[in-house]
Formats: sequence, structure tokens, C-alpha cells
Amino acid sequence: MTNLAPVAPDAPVFGVCRARFSDGDLDSWLDALDEAGIGRVVCVLSEAEAAEYGVPEAYADRFETRHTPLPAEGIPDDEALDAAVEAIRMGNYAGKRVAIHCDDGLGRTGLVAAAWLTRYHGYGPMEALDVVEAAGRAPRKTLPDLSDERLQDLLTTEDEDDEE
Repeated sequence: MTNLAPVAPDAPVFGVCRARFSDGDLDSWLDALDEAGIGRVVCVLSEAEAAEYGVPEAYADRFETRHTPLPAEGIPDDEALDAAVEAIRMGNYAGKRVAIHCDDGLGRTGLVAAAWLTRYHGYGPMEALDVVEAAGRAPRKTLPDLSDERLQDLLTTEDEDDEE
């Protein structure tokens, strides 16, 4: 099972678990992404997780891929989150549907999706979190003790070069 689904109603961005998660096979995962019209995959697994699971190499010959590592637990640094959100934005700009995945497709995937909605689609940070949660993600999962204020800052941070 891939848990592949849009991160918001009518969004061209999908959340999904990693390939071979919970004993799923790679071919089924690839087929599900193909059927959804995915053109780019943004992997936010840490470097260690990516090496352990063999992704994104497992699907790099089939989809345009970006690996933007985020920690499995704790607050990602602003640069790492910015890179993941930018990878989504650039995929959409090129007309591609994008899939984001961490391990189970819930926590980090949901956080990145909420940041994308906040930064590029006019959602308020808390609204984006609620929308992503309603779509089946769990963006607060990896950040349970983070204050709403710090979470809002994290979701709205933009690269200073873009503001000039």
C-alpha cells in the first residue's frame, strides 16, 4: 500500500510512503506513481535512511528525482526545508505532478506539503497544517513539542535571496 494521495484538494502534489515501505514491492509503488501521472519525486529521507532503503536510486531511472534530506525527528533546518519546497515548486513550474515521500509518507511529507501550501498557495500556516492533515498526512508527528509560533515561522521561512 502506498498511501498515495494529493496533499490538498485538487493539488498537483501528492504524499506517499517510500518505495518498499511495510513490505510493499517496488513495482507496485512505481505503477501507482505512474498511474497518478507523477513526473517528479522529492525524497526527504535522511542520508542514512536513503542509503539503508536504496532510494531515490531505486526509482531515479523512472522519475525526475530530488533528494532533499530532512531529519527523521526534530526541527529541520530552514535551508533543508527550503530546498524541499523549492524542488516541489520547480517541478510544478515545469508542469509536473510531484510526489513527496519520507518513510511512511506522513510526518516530514506533511510538513513539506504544508510549507509548500503556505509559501506558494496563499494558505495560512495553521490552515495549511489542517488541510494537509485532512488529506491524510501528519505534519505535527515529527514536531510534537514545537510551539505553534515556531511552527508557523518554519512554514513561512523563505530564502532571503528571493525577497530582494
